[in-house]
This record gives sequence, C-alpha cells and structure tokens, in this order.
Amino acid sequence: MTAQPKDYYAVLQAPQTATLDEIRAAFRKRAKELHPDVNQESQSHRQFQELQEAYAVLVSPEKRCLYDADIHLRAVLPDKQVDAAHCDGCNATSEHLRFVECETVFSFLLVSFSRRNRGVWCPKCAKKRLF
Repeated sequence: MTAQPKDYYAVLQAPQTATLDEIRAAFRKRAKELHPDVNQESQSHRQFQELQEAYAVLVSPEKRCLYDADIHLRAVLPDKQVDAAHCDGCNATSEHLRFVECETVFSFLLVSFSRRNRGVWCPKCAKKRLF
C-alpha cells in the first residue's frame, strides 16, 4: 500500500453505499458518456479505461471488499505504511496469498505421527506443502 489508490467511486460517480445494481447503472451511464466512439476528446480513451478498471473492482464482491478495507485503513492510519504480505515459501508478494492451517497425519503399521502446516502461502507453495 505505497501508492494512493484511485477513487473508483468518484470515477463511477456512485456513492460508497451503492448496491451492485446501482454500480452497474452508474457504469452504463458513464460508459455512454466516455466511450471513445462517442466522446472525441483526447483523454476519453484513458478515462474510459479508468472507468472499466473501477467497474471491474467494484462489481466483484471480493475485490470491492479489499478496496473498501484499503480505503478504510488509509483513513484510520494516514501516516503509516502497511507492508505487503509475503509468501512464507518463496517470499513472493501476490494478491492470491492465503493463510493455511492443516494437519498431515502419517501412519506406518503401528506408529503414526502428525505434522501441522501453518503459514501464508501462494497457491504454488501451498500445493507443494499440503499435497
């Protein structure tokens, strides 16, 4: 979270409390105004791409939740820099990191033991560790 995020609600001209249907309606309205075939201004192509980016984030419940949480965190901690999460296996930064906790049980005739796997892993490292 180093760069200030774009205000996707302002791009769509929708309130933060907008429902999914209101976001879709706002996108359609703005798309008609900003589409490069209709709007011949020099910046219309860039503005239309920003509109599409905003719509892609706000129409997805998961992405919208993350975006809203990021906006809230920046409002609460304006001067703090929050470090990105890294994979415990390969140390990569990814938006697909997941906290995983599971227990693997090994048995050999009369002896069995278990190993607890816990950490934040990318999908590739999670596959290696868990399966």
